[in-house]
Amino acid sequence: MTENKDVMNALNSINKHLKKNGILIFDNFNAEAIFTNFDNKLVTHAKFNDKKYKRIIKKLINLKNGWTWDLDETYYVTEKGKTKKFKNKETLRAFTIDELNLFLGLCRFKVIDNIKQDFSFTTIARKI
Repeated sequence: MTENKDVMNALNSINKHLKKNGILIFDNFNAEAIFTNFDNKLVTHAKFNDKKYKRIIKKLINLKNGWTWDLDETYYVTEKGKTKKFKNKETLRAFTIDELNLFLGLCRFKVIDNIKQDFSFTTIARKI
């Protein structure tokens, strides 16, 4: 599949540009959660330092390129009592944790941790 090759190319490129023992941290939608939840609307929350983040996702199944969703996202970032709103439209291809751990291993990364949260997970990996 072309998309798997694209993932491998991206991870290999990141590996090439990281210093020895460099850390890669990224988040991804969790396919196990999002593709078994057929609600058309999802809401996620996060907090970091003094900022609060809220993401509202409206989704429609798009089967043109496998298991993907067309997303209409609204982000709210609140800091010091003021909220900013951002919009985003995209097509989502989610992965399972096992899938991404396999890709990372094949691209010379050692997974340190996978942190599940709502409909996503954050992966922390080290270049080996």
